[in-house]
Amino acid sequence: MQEEVTKASKNTNVVSDEEVNLKAQAIANLMAKDISVQVSKERSDLIDQIEQLKIELQMIKKIMQDRQIEFEQEKVDLSDKIKMETNNTKNKGSESKQEMEKLESQINNLKKDLKVAETSIGEKNNALKKKDAEIQFLET
Repeated sequence: MQEEVTKASKNTNVVSDEEVNLKAQAIANLMAKDISVQVSKERSDLIDQIEQLKIELQMIKKIMQDRQIEFEQEKVDLSDKIKMETNNTKNKGSESKQEMEKLESQINNLKKDLKVAETSIGEKNNALKKKDAEIQFLET
């Protein structure tokens, strides 16, 4: 029976270790090539994404710079407007003060004129009283 097994093993197509190693090496090479292609594609995709993110970052920086410039200009404009309003208020206050001084001066002049008129009326009343007294004296 042993002889039959020996004959049978000689007749079977047995693959040699060298052939198995060559096939395994070929499969490994194909897998390595596929992995290399996949890694290269993923690397390329990541590089593209990084470049896109860099572009977006530059755009965001530009927008931020523009907004900062707009903010600074608006700040200057508002500061100028506040200064103008402050000056206008001061000018109006000064004008009001001058107007009040003019009115007070006119009131004081009118008071003086009134006193002069009252004095003049008093003197005329006194003169009339004298005349009345003289008339009465002459009538009697």
